[in-house]
Parts: sequence; structure tokens; C-alpha cells
Amino acid sequence: MDTPAIPFSRPAPSEAPAATPDTHLTPGLGRVAIVTGATGFIGGAVASRLRDRGWRVRGITRPGSRKSLPAGVERVEARLVADEVTAALGRANVDGTRETAEAARRHGARLVHVSSHAVAGPAPAERPSLENDPPNPITSYGVSKQQAEDVVRSATELRWTILRPSAVYGGGDRAFLPLFRLARLGLFPLIQDPRVQYTLVHVDDVARAVEVAATSESAVGEAFFVGHPAPVAVGEMMAALAGVFGRRYRPVTIPSGLIWAAAMLGQGLSRCGWPQPLDGKLWRDLRAGGFVCSVGKARRVLGFEAAINLAEGLARTARWYVEHRWVGPVSAGP
Repeated sequence: MDTPAIPFSRPAPSEAPAATPDTHLTPGLGRVAIVTGATGFIGGAVASRLRDRGWRVRGITRPGSRKSLPAGVERVEARLVADEVTAALGRANVDGTRETAEAARRHGARLVHVSSHAVAGPAPAERPSLENDPPNPITSYGVSKQQAEDVVRSATELRWTILRPSAVYGGGDRAFLPLFRLARLGLFPLIQDPRVQYTLVHVDDVARAVEVAATSESAVGEAFFVGHPAPVAVGEMMAALAGVFGRRYRPVTIPSGLIWAAAMLGQGLSRCGWPQPLDGKLWRDLRAGGFVCSVGKARRVLGFEAAINLAEGLARTARWYVEHRWVGPVSAGP
């Protein structure tokens, strides 16, 4: 019987890139999902969804890691060595695209590699990025994700799919967290033109896309953007956040020179081991003029479309932050 596999990768702002969920169907054992990165933001969401959908989920962690896995996910420690993984792929997978792809190939598993919109680079809503556009990454992160895609595409005898989520938010994410904390206080700093647009996607929609790709024959050998079909302007998102916290939306424009200085300071602190939300990478993204992608291919080929709109997604995320005490309780405000 065939074996779908889902490898997944998306770095948290303060972590090295996490690799892949790996879903894997083994004769006699039913659906088994091997997930590397299951202790992280997107990997945890993928592992939780597959668990809830009846998959047996195994989370790969580095030896000695104390990071928690979602409830009901089996912990498997593994080093980043393809030979080890291949020897026991029924119980383990590893971080790292090259090693994961090689292990999947040797085992005959299906690989879904979660890349990033950053590979495509910036694009306006008037001409959104398409999957067949030449890559145009503008940061070292985007370049690294492009290189990881190249590894997957060049693998022989491997049934692969590449997903490129756009800007991902949701419970457990730290990249958008500062905006929520400021919005709760009624503070809405604008650090770029409020008309600039982005394609956003809630993490629960990303997790659903991973499962759809892992179980669709039409997905093999293809790449897909994953995002909500309606692009969102920066000002629109900030105003929606104000509504979530019951605050009056009174944006304050921050001078670009001050933003640049803060980004350079953040870059220096990040290099010294104190990761900051505003750094050189974010500065380049902010100056790029928006990141919008077309999600039509996923709809046509996979029948997939992100379902969680901005208002619902922000409300879900805020509830998660408050429940987990990442953001203080919501109180009445001006």
C-alpha cells in the first residue's frame, strides 16, 4: 500500500528553521504521520490536526530536547542523519530538507515540503506572484527556502509536493504577537504605508492544506501557494485588531529613520543571541512594498481554499493569546 509523507519547515522568529511533517501510510498500521517540527508553531498545528483526523502522529525532536509536543503525539528522538532515519523510518524522521528527502526516497514515502512565500519575493495585489514565476527572494531566509525547494525538486524517485504558505498567524505564533500586545493597549504604530497589501493565512488553514496535499494524487510534483484569497492592507489589519480588543483605531505613523535605527539595533541584538521582532530581515520586507500571491492553483488542482477570514482569524488568535497568558486580559478601553 502506498505511503504518503509530509515533511514541513517554517522557522519561528527566534529559532533555526524547523523541518517537516512527514505523513506516512504503512501497510497494516493505517495512517502514520511523522512530523519534524512538531514542537513549533506550524508543525504543532499540523500534528494536532492530523491527530484529530485519526492519524497516528509521531513527533521528531532533537536528542535531549525538552520542548513539549501536542497531547497524543508520540515523541521520537533522532539525529540529523538520513541513514538512521531510513533504518527506522517507521518511528522517526529528521530535521533538514536534504536528509528528510533522502530518507523519504529510500523508504518510498510521500514528501510534502512546506516552504515559504518568501521564495517568490514581493508582489503587489495588481500582479500577485504565481507558482511558475522565477524565484525572487530578497532575504537570506528566502534564499535558504529556495535552496531547500531545489533539493526537493532535484530528488529522484521521490513523490513530493511543495507548499508555500504566505504570512502565517494564529495561536502560538510569536511574529505577530507584538501587534496584539500593542493593540490591547490601544497602540497602533504604522511602520509602513497602510495601503501596502499582504496575503495572510491562519495556521489552521495551513494545517488543513498540508493534509489535503498529503492525500491528493494531483499534488505530486507540484508547488502551491497557501493563503487566504483576499489580500489585506496593513491599515485594514490594524483597524481589525482594534475591533478585536474594543479599542478606538488611532494609528501613529513612525518615521522611517527611526524604524531603520530600531531594525539595526534589533539585528545586532539578534546576532548576539537576543532575537528581536524588528531586525534587518523585517526591515527589508517592510521596504519591499507588499507580498501578495495568487492561490488559484490550489483551488483548481486540490480543491483547497483557506476558509478563515481576517476577522475570525484575529479573534481566534487573540483568544489563544489571552488564554495562554501571552497577552493580558481584554478590558474596556477608549
